[in-house]
Amino acid sequence: QLIVAPTLAQGANYITIASALTAAVSGQTIFIRPGTYTEDITLKAGVNLAAYDSDGLTPNVIILGNTTASYNGTVTLTGIQLRTNSAACLTFSGANSSTLYLNSCLINGNNATAISMNAASFTLNLLSTRCITQSNNLLFSVTTGTLAFKNCDVSAGTNANTIAAGAINMFNSVFGLFSITTATTGSFNAYNSFFENS
Repeated sequence: QLIVAPTLAQGANYITIASALTAAVSGQTIFIRPGTYTEDITLKAGVNLAAYDSDGLTPNVIILGNTTASYNGTVTLTGIQLRTNSAACLTFSGANSSTLYLNSCLINGNNATAISMNAASFTLNLLSTRCITQSNNLLFSVTTGTLAFKNCDVSAGTNANTIAAGAINMFNSVFGLFSITTATTGSFNAYNSFFENS
């Protein structure tokens, strides 16, 4: 098993997520014990990340840094808080055909745009995930790609989130203090969702 914890004394064999990812191969899951992991990581196709002891709304596993995805394949993150550290906490780029699922996670854009996407063949699926940003920080800036919210709770700052090309799809979700701007070929689709904007 691949287990990450702040110290090896907690029954882990890695103390950073990045080192566990280096060792992992497709088909494996990295289990992460509660703690704040201040590091930038690059996801690997077929290698999933799952938190211990998470309630899905305020996950106890925090990745403070930039999580990058440019692989060819599928990855799932479960019960993890992704928090900005003066840069995006999720960055997508490249031409690979890729999918990332965030299941019962928390995206926290407290000091920067949370999601930066420039990958036409990339799909980010947020499932039962809470998304928040503070002040005028954006939840997402999409140059190209597909971003889907399903059963999510979203509240995203005072500035307009942007999509230039690709699609934003929202299903059965609630949005508060949220605005969006589309440009060129960008599309926005909402199904059975509720906007609480005053």
